[in-house]
Amino acid sequence: MKIQYNKGNLPHILICILSLFLMLSLLLNYWQCERAHTPHGAAIKSDTITLHDTVTELLPMVRDSIVIRREVARLKVVVPQANNISSDTINNIANVEGGSIQAKRDSVSVEVPIVQKMYEGKGYKAYISGYHASLDSIKLYRDTKIITNTIMPKTKRWGVSLQAGYGYNGAEFKPYIGIGVSYNIFAF
Repeated sequence: MKIQYNKGNLPHILICILSLFLMLSLLLNYWQCERAHTPHGAAIKSDTITLHDTVTELLPMVRDSIVIRREVARLKVVVPQANNISSDTINNIANVEGGSIQAKRDSVSVEVPIVQKMYEGKGYKAYISGYHASLDSIKLYRDTKIITNTIMPKTKRWGVSLQAGYGYNGAEFKPYIGIGVSYNIFAF
């Protein structure tokens, strides 16, 4: 079986071949665009900014208070003036002799509760302990880091592309349309 070659069919054959190459080129470009979304061989540029933030909490609220121990303290006994106090009370704490008042004891033992208080707020928790201890204010020095990652895809220099241009065919310069291997000097 011999295929006859007719010069009248040549433009139709060329159009079919060029259409086939155009479709293959479009499919290849679509495939490359889909691959470009994944950073294969991409350079990652990181930028870190550190912010120093000061938060002041004035008069924080007590969330919990417990007695952690009791201590015995010696306190000085003060004899009150006898103007407003009954004679029975004076006789319990002092001796009255010849118009002068003298204390029976110069000190007394007192049990003092030592309390631990917990202050809690947004981003802090503070514990203090002692007798009538209170937290007046608290300052928090927080470091906030902002990390920015920029993914820069690797530029591809070589490719197969649909081309239109002016070329030399060995005998003369002519315009052409076709598929070819290309090297990208710059991209736009």
